Amino acid sequence: MSFFPSRKLATCTESAAMSLAAGLKDLVSDLKQGNRAKKPSAMDMLLESPAACQELTSMFGTRNGPPKFSTECVTPGPEQMAQTSDDAVAFREYLAKRKEARTRTHAIARSQKKLKKSRPQRRAKKTVATEWLKALICPFVFGERTTCGIRPSLTKEGLIGRWNLRLGLPSLPNYRLLDHFQKQDTLYYFGNGWHFCKKTLVMIDIDVQKANALGSAEGAKQFANHLKRYWSNLYFEPSTNGEGIHAYFVLWKWNAGAKQVNAALKRLEAWLRSEAQKMNADVEEVEIKGTCLDLVSDGGKVQSVTYGSFAKLPRDASRFGEWEDTTVLRLQDLESSQYDVVAQPVVVEPEPKADVKLPVIVTTPKTEISKSVGGSVSGQVISDEELASIPQYERLYREWVGPHDLMAGKFRVTAHDFAVAMVLLRHFKTDPNSDGSLPTRRVAKLWKGLVNAGDCLGTRFKWNRGARFCVSLPAARNASLLCCGTEKMASGG
Repeated sequence: MSFFPSRKLATCTESAAMSLAAGLKDLVSDLKQGNRAKKPSAMDMLLESPAACQELTSMFGTRNGPPKFSTECVTPGPEQMAQTSDDAVAFREYLAKRKEARTRTHAIARSQKKLKKSRPQRRAKKTVATEWLKALICPFVFGERTTCGIRPSLTKEGLIGRWNLRLGLPSLPNYRLLDHFQKQDTLYYFGNGWHFCKKTLVMIDIDVQKANALGSAEGAKQFANHLKRYWSNLYFEPSTNGEGIHAYFVLWKWNAGAKQVNAALKRLEAWLRSEAQKMNADVEEVEIKGTCLDLVSDGGKVQSVTYGSFAKLPRDASRFGEWEDTTVLRLQDLESSQYDVVAQPVVVEPEPKADVKLPVIVTTPKTEISKSVGGSVSGQVISDEELASIPQYERLYREWVGPHDLMAGKFRVTAHDFAVAMVLLRHFKTDPNSDGSLPTRRVAKLWKGLVNAGDCLGTRFKWNRGARFCVSLPAARNASLLCCGTEKMASGG
């Protein structure tokens, strides 16, 4: 029990402080023994001293005289004693329960920590194959196959946050590479785009039987062997599905950054596709995978990051000798004219526009085409006069677009494609469905019959609903560039 703060006692004179301390001590002793009223204590003497009262008044600033203190001893009653006893018991029970809960929580934490330590941690020593791969790929992010597809080990936001906060970035562990080599896992990589790294690994992906169900495994292998005519040491292996081909080479980029490397690889991709078109390769698509991750930083802080295209890591580690000896290309070579794609001009004799006349097509009555079309269909649905107009449409196409074919995205639409499409459109303009729509299935069957009969080239048919017209596509999925004018031509205008 304290009446005066200790910091204010320090302002008292030495004698007043000693008297006040003695009075407080006697007061506490009297309260404990219950004999407060038997004899005057030092506290009474202190309060009766004018000097002490004046000192206390100066300390606490009392305006109405010295502070009044009660000197009577208050003895607690039975009810107060019982209440105090109950509170003490409840407080002890609470402390006991809290101690028990803390003991139980600590025991669970210790058991979990012990269990975590007892679990075997997978580790694997580095090998020549793992060391060679890690030196050529991005060290920060790798890809892994999940139920939702190929996903990066670290999101862009996580990469930026960890980099800027200096929390460290997880690297590709060796044991996962060994699982990849043993076909227990499938891992993917980005190219190494750091300017101080001199080399990066690049993959040529030769796809067959993908979205358009084109190409064959034999065609992919033939195209890979065709590339070995240029790069004799090019290493390739079967793709994940076993039908395509993955070819790998090392790009010597010196101190070039990610943007420059990716631009050069884009040029190489265009050149590879032109090679596949020249040799009429039986493949669906040729792509460059393993482009570089691009970080944009300012003052050591990453501002943005752009992921490249994932490429599957080479799997057959038993052929590591071929990995090391694979083709090495220089960045300067990819940027040179050696890999320029030059469109082959088509020489067409110019004709005056006034001499271009649309042929008069004589249509025949509607005839259903069976599923198995045999022999020529000329004279049954498409007459000889209609087929004879194909060269005129080809010349008209050349006058419209010039010597170079139109490109529908990454695919080419030839003059013959346009001519056959126009013949079929003009025919079915007068013979549509009952609701006036274009009979897509009949067009497809008729096109197939023309190809089987040898009345047109062996191109494939694809219906483009967005463009609202049918067109022959060598590999195209979108030929909307030819939309302009087809409705007018189909109506004979």
